[in-house]
Amino acid sequence: MLTASVLAAALQTAGPSPPAIPLSLGSCAVLQAAPFEVRSLYWELYKHTEVCVTFPAAPTPAGPSPLALTFSFTYTGTDPKPPEWILFRAQLPPFAVVVTPSLDVSVDGGEPIPLVAPGLPYQVTYPASCGPGDGCGFTGVEVPLAPATFRRMAQARNVRGTAFGTPFALPESARESLQELARRARLR
Repeated sequence: MLTASVLAAALQTAGPSPPAIPLSLGSCAVLQAAPFEVRSLYWELYKHTEVCVTFPAAPTPAGPSPLALTFSFTYTGTDPKPPEWILFRAQLPPFAVVVTPSLDVSVDGGEPIPLVAPGLPYQVTYPASCGPGDGCGFTGVEVPLAPATFRRMAQARNVRGTAFGTPFALPESARESLQELARRARLR
């Protein structure tokens, strides 16, 4: 059974330290990928390939969720390599006002697991329309997930959570997309 302590341990497994600033190049936005479509893009300037999928959160008993959820990973060059981290982003619409970053998930009905907490790596994200000096506030948060944690989420029957106090659920149709992302990441 997947418990908060098991998943917290998986988040802090021995191995590579999470990157100080996870590499996310925004391929899903650049490619204007359709929801649930797994896409990849090679960035010649950075010599990196990014593979990503974005989809809207499913409605919860509290009502529709305004969140867009993105999972992505990068590797150097064009030959696929298993990633050290899968990035998980929860993004509100650009007009949202966020004061404090927060993100937690519950896998298959387990207790909520904080993904944004003291001592855990995360970064806030800004709307694509926000430029330097625009005075925009952040509307998203991005966390690196260990491959084992991502694999559990991709195989789960039910993933629910809260980002910035807004409840969300992964749509049933996201499971196939996340399993395709895991296949491309060569996660077993």
